[in-house]
Amino acid sequence: MSELRALAEKYESDKATHEYCEVYEAYWGKMRESIESVLEIGVFNGASHKMWLDFFPNAKVYGLDNGQYGDRTQWPEDERFKAMCGDQAKLSSLWQAGEELGPFDIILDDGGHTMWQQQLSFAGLWPYVKPGGFYVIEDLHSSLREEFFLTSPVRNLRLPTGASDAAETTLEMLGMLIHVGLEATIHRVNDGKSITGVIRKGKEAK
Repeated sequence: MSELRALAEKYESDKATHEYCEVYEAYWGKMRESIESVLEIGVFNGASHKMWLDFFPNAKVYGLDNGQYGDRTQWPEDERFKAMCGDQAKLSSLWQAGEELGPFDIILDDGGHTMWQQQLSFAGLWPYVKPGGFYVIEDLHSSLREEFFLTSPVRNLRLPTGASDAAETTLEMLGMLIHVGLEATIHRVNDGKSITGVIRKGKEAK
């Protein structure tokens, strides 16, 4: 078992069940001490943010969350953690997060999973990724579904992904960006049930 997966299981992050941990450790395991700033969209109960605090010992770990779901009392109590209230479907929220918290070595989108949110967040936050840094869009399998379940402490919801209405799904968008030369890899894991995309922003600045 990878160290990151062990941390995900410890904090009950669904990154373990989706089998993303092995993918991410392959990218960041050897550079973990040099990572200084991580932003993850979607905090929920704070499980993955606790995992990142342990995995990246020298990083500040930020969250962008609309506050609709999850239990804030479970969020990390760590001076390296900070959460900002904001809507990933609004450029103003994305730009505010980038200006106040960025730039970032790693941005992960584990937010609402709709096509609009994923694509707008990428457009709004990509300028705040450091040269040589990474932008990750999780749960790209929402591109293949018309709706998905969201479970919260108070209710279960079936929400539309927007995939059926999108001019192009997020998977299609990434495929086009790869076609025109973006350094990105789409990882299908968990027997193809889970998909995450990892995008590298050029080389490190000298």
